[in-house]
Order: sequence, then structure tokens, then C-alpha cells
Amino acid sequence: MAGVAGLLLLVSLFLPWYDGPEGGVTAWQAFSALDVLLLLAALMAIAALVMAVSQRVPAIPIATSALTALVGTIATVWVLLRVLFTPGPDGALDRELVWLGALAATALTVGAWLSMRDEGFGLSPEGDISATLGGRDPSADVPVLQVPPPAGASGAPSR
Repeated sequence: MAGVAGLLLLVSLFLPWYDGPEGGVTAWQAFSALDVLLLLAALMAIAALVMAVSQRVPAIPIATSALTALVGTIATVWVLLRVLFTPGPDGALDRELVWLGALAATALTVGAWLSMRDEGFGLSPEGDISATLGGRDPSADVPVLQVPPPAGASGAPSR
């Protein structure tokens, strides 16, 4: 969800967010620092999706999702403020597609928070690791070494 929202946010940065006197104003034209933060959040969400698909262990995708959730939260709050207070002299710009950017930033943040919960491995909600592994017993995969007891120990055969 976060990766798709990141892609939507990235595309929306090039669409007219506001309608000004000379035509549509994109996010790149309307903002000075918010556009860079939105670009960073979008790229981090796409990277989180790539990490989740390509990594076998959950540690890296969860860390990426946690950072994406942090940046996404800041970006969402900032965009929602821009929905309320339009940029320009005395808020002269009319809202056009700023709602799309706000929706994409919110979905990105929610998706990143939800993906932190999806570890992929570990215990099932019932606390049984075999349920998480599809009913397979994980101890069956571990080879067991049989070490003979030392000579002279009780119950051990002596030579």
C-alpha cells in the first residue's frame, strides 16, 4: 500500500495542485521545501516496497518502513496544513489537486505504519511458530549431532 501511494504521490507532484492567475501551479512551483520532503517520502515508500519484495529477512524492510512512516507523518501534517492554508500572496491560489497529494501522503503514512507490523516470519498470533511456517515443524530442518559420552562416564561402554 505504501509503495503504490508513494508512486501516486510522486506523479501528483507534477500535476497542478493549485490554480493561479497564470494557470495551474504544480507542487514543484508552489513549495520551496515541502516538495523535497514529499519527493523523499515518495521515494522512501517505493524503496520500502522494493525492500519488502527483495529481502528474505524482515529486519531491513521493517527498518525502511519505520523511516518511511516517520518521514510520511511529517509530510502528511505539512500537506494537510497546505490544504488549509494555501501558498502565495494572501492565499491567492485556489485548491485544485492538492487533495490528491494529501490523500497520497496519508495513504503512504498509513501503509508504512501497517507494513511495520507485517514481519513475515516469527510467531503466529497464537504463539505457534509452526503455524507461521505453514504447519511445518522448524526443528525438523535442524540436523542433530550425536556426540558419544566420554570414556569412563557412567553408562558409557569402555574399551
